[in-house]
Order: sequence, then C-alpha cells, then structure tokens
Amino acid sequence: MLEAEEHNRPDFAYIVDHLFEIIIKYQPTKIYVDAASPALIKALKIAINEDPEYEMVITNAKRDKVKVSDRMRIIPIPFGTHGKRMLATLQSFVNSGCLRVRPRYDKLITQMRTAREVNGLLDKSVIQSDSFDALRLACNLYDFRR
Repeated sequence: MLEAEEHNRPDFAYIVDHLFEIIIKYQPTKIYVDAASPALIKALKIAINEDPEYEMVITNAKRDKVKVSDRMRIIPIPFGTHGKRMLATLQSFVNSGCLRVRPRYDKLITQMRTAREVNGLLDKSVIQSDSFDALRLACNLYDFRR
C-alpha cells in the first residue's frame, strides 16, 4: 500500500474518479477491493475497461478451476469468507518484521495498535478500521502462514 486516505461519506462519483486517478498513477496489476460495494466495483471495472459482470467471471473461474485473480484486475474480496485469512496474513507480516508503516499514516498506526482479534476475526466494535481493512486487502496477495 503506497497511499492511504479515509473519506467520511464521499460522493460516489468523486471516489470513483479519485480511485481511477490512483490506478492511473501507480498502474497496479491487481486491485483488491471490499466485495461489500458492488456498485463501486462495477464502476471501477467500467473505468478500466474490464467486464463489469464480475459475478459471472467469478463463477466461470471456479468452474474452470482457475484463480479468480487470473481473470480480472479489480478483484472483489468478501471479508466474511476471507477476513480470518487476511487478518492472519497481516499478523504474520507484523510479527515477522516485514511490515513498516511510515509515521505519516497515523490513523493506520492507531488502528493497528487498537485492533483486537476475536476468534480469528477483527473486533469492529473497538476501532474504525478503514485504513486497517485497506492494509489487509493490500496484503491479500501474500500468505506467510506455514
């Protein structure tokens, strides 16, 4: 993760445009997004000329027994089914010393310090976790658990 921002109830069109600018700036090969916002996912996919009917792409990838990430650039990740694994991966990054957070990301640092795990899941009652969730998504490509 190279940038982290939090927006309090941003305008939908603004956030799509802003994310598109970030995509243009960094040219990432994969973009992991929270699956809880299908409208945002479809808008971003349209912006980068990717098939917005991603549910069908996911279904076909599973049928063909290939990784969903092999078939799309913007990849929706449901925290409900992947949250435990993402939290464990982030914990492995932190515990191994492989993660450094610049001091300017003070909200993220605060969220990391106050984050609490309950039965493998993040306790959302303790923190506002937008930056923390973005970090978990950013670490999604890796799996250090052994």
